[in-house]
Amino acid sequence: VVLKVGNYMNGTGARGGAYGFKLDTLKKLADTKSVDNKTTLLQFLIMDFEKNRKHLLEFPQDFPHLADGCRESLVECTKDVKQVENDANFVKNQIKEGESDAFQKVITEFVEDAKSVIDGLGVLLTSISQKFDALKKYYGELPATDTTTFFETLNAFVTLYQRSYETLLRQRKAAEDRKKAEKRRAEMAAKRGGGAGASGPDGEGAVDKVLREAQEGVRVQRKPRGVPGMQQPMGMGMGGFDPALLRAGLKKTNK
Repeated sequence: VVLKVGNYMNGTGARGGAYGFKLDTLKKLADTKSVDNKTTLLQFLIMDFEKNRKHLLEFPQDFPHLADGCRESLVECTKDVKQVENDANFVKNQIKEGESDAFQKVITEFVEDAKSVIDGLGVLLTSISQKFDALKKYYGELPATDTTTFFETLNAFVTLYQRSYETLLRQRKAAEDRKKAEKRRAEMAAKRGGGAGASGPDGEGAVDKVLREAQEGVRVQRKPRGVPGMQQPMGMGMGGFDPALLRAGLKKTNK
């Protein structure tokens, strides 16, 4: 979905027609705003999910351990396991063959048990490294990317998504509350009879007009500053976007 939106906004320019994008691009979705500066591109995507892709709304639940991944470095884990292997080999080399005292017996058994555990750690570490290498390749990340950087990027995006969704829900509730308050004020004004006789050209009283418009949800829209509509596709993070045009373009790509 993000790739479709990005290609639509970038049009046929040098940045359009992309086959993919870096994970770091996800964090920029909250910085790109509409021409009226009221909606971010991330909020636009959330609204699209609500209408057309409800299964994506709760996608953060698919990543319950991202925060844990941010705290663990695979590079450092590899160093630690290697150090433990070296320490175990050093102890093993210090054991003198032919001696049969109690300490010799205890330390020999300990080294053998430790060697078994360390070998298991090595196998597990190799498996994790191979899986992480495949993951980096799948997402097009550099081979030198460590687990902390990789998962911090994903975790930052998930956090931004959750905050944007919460902000969107708060804005909707505030709009509903304002609408209810306007309706109550109009009803109270009508009961008091204020504005009686003040009729418009069609004979409708001023209070009646306010009450009717409040019930119908009419709003006086202020004209956005700047360009009223997107004249040409614009790059992500480089200017505003027109939600209506983008929604229409995205709908065409889904057909």
